[in-house]
Amino acid sequence: MLRIYVAKMNTESMMEREGEYLSRLPAWRQEKAKRLRRPVDRAVSVGAWLLAEHALEKEFGLLPGDYRVKLGERGKPELVAGDKNVFFSLSHTGNIAAVATAEYPVGLDIEQKEDPGLRMAYRMFAPAEKERLEGFSKSAAGDAPESQMIFRDIWTGKEAYLKYTGEGISVALSSFYADEASGRVYRKRRKAAGYYPEDCFIKTLRLENGLCSLSVCTPEEDLETEICFCSV
Repeated sequence: MLRIYVAKMNTESMMEREGEYLSRLPAWRQEKAKRLRRPVDRAVSVGAWLLAEHALEKEFGLLPGDYRVKLGERGKPELVAGDKNVFFSLSHTGNIAAVATAEYPVGLDIEQKEDPGLRMAYRMFAPAEKERLEGFSKSAAGDAPESQMIFRDIWTGKEAYLKYTGEGISVALSSFYADEASGRVYRKRRKAAGYYPEDCFIKTLRLENGLCSLSVCTPEEDLETEICFCSV
């Protein structure tokens, strides 16, 4: 069972106490938050880390002094907690933050923005993903709620996979996709035709009455998940 912690932020309160909350964050997260221009974005970034601390305590009994975060070779945050194998991934969109912690690698992404249009998808998505979007004309895509949800599902799945691998935007988005039925990720290989199965799976959930998509990537097939709504 993978518990995913989700919180809606009281951004006004957090902006008023920004200095206090920032001081509670590790240095790398402080710098990440400070690079955000808008105060509301900084507030949610700060809140996302406080939510991560909450999740780590609930799931593993870890307090902030029990672990540290190091940045991996590709800049992916990695948790160091003695002899414990603990992994985490966090994301935020609008005033919503989400965190997943596990004993195995995990990547998570959450998104509530509207579909920017199928033209972008056709440039950046794999053929199988384009097929999922068929049936919605390019001109109507922005007005079709279902196409927006499908787009968010695909997009968050891609982001979750790139967080899982730690590769970030260095990978072409059309070079991999998640099978709609099984969730297994398939990826192109150098100098080889077609897509080949990876040892990881993506599961996508819809929140906020379908207005928000959340995807997690893990090595677990048929992953059971539980959403834990909480406040920070």
